[in-house]
Amino acid sequence: MLIFYAREAEQALERVRNVNALQWHILPLVAVLLYVYAREIQEKNYNTLFTCLAFAGCGLLLEMLNGLILHWTGRTALWVAAGESSYLIFAGINIEIILCFSIVWAAAARVLPEDRGLKILGVPNRVLFAGTFGFLSMCTEALLNRAGLLLWEWWWFKWPYALPQLLVFYTLVWYGLIRFQDADMSLRDRCKAIGAIYAVLVTAFVVFAVVLKWV
Repeated sequence: MLIFYAREAEQALERVRNVNALQWHILPLVAVLLYVYAREIQEKNYNTLFTCLAFAGCGLLLEMLNGLILHWTGRTALWVAAGESSYLIFAGINIEIILCFSIVWAAAARVLPEDRGLKILGVPNRVLFAGTFGFLSMCTEALLNRAGLLLWEWWWFKWPYALPQLLVFYTLVWYGLIRFQDADMSLRDRCKAIGAIYAVLVTAFVVFAVVLKWV
């Protein structure tokens, strides 16, 4: 069967997990991640640390699904990461993005009010911050798309149709992260939750990337 990939998708497939593209700037980014995690551990902010790990793990699972869409349609993914990168993990995500995913919650958690029941302008603060973070995330993706760094190919997920979809999606994601952060879970239960996420991630990677080579 002949498969005709969109040009940007074909270029992404050529760069996926190509170690020859590694650049020096990846080292300071990793150093920043290590510093942030060390700081959270030192301050015993384990809820924040585990939420960061959950965000990164679920993000990679979503990106694997995006890569599977590319394989199954034989055309393109919902989104494709373009531009220079040290390492393209899947068609829609590179090492720079996942490092951002791995630490951005540490910043977000520091602006959340400690009082979970506090209302701001009559709106529960958790809902308000989820919406605010969702809006900022949508704006970031829109900027990346306009700059040609994050490409949208499908007509129903192109500029500007993708914007309301992204706003709803990211608002739900941020609200889920806030709920996970606030959940009354023991450290052991959080470890189990993160372990389950990464067990699914590793299994899916072995099946779809290593064995089947679909992503």
